[in-house]
Amino acid sequence: MGYKITSVNADRADYVEYEIVKGSDTYEVQIDLDRNSGKASKVDVAPNMWHAEATEKALEQAQKR
Repeated sequence: MGYKITSVNADRADYVEYEIVKGSDTYEVQIDLDRNSGKASKVDVAPNMWHAEATEKALEQAQKR
């Protein structure tokens, strides 16, 4: 679908966060996980304000195209 995961933050058992890029747009996907089942209990998607280094590189590549 054209999305690229550029960063993953999975430091906690009940939460995971992804930075994703599509073209020149970046998003942050925040997922709260149920501790017992491991399934998502809440998902939020928002524009990404703070970019990881890999996200910056993906944006640079998109601009060159």
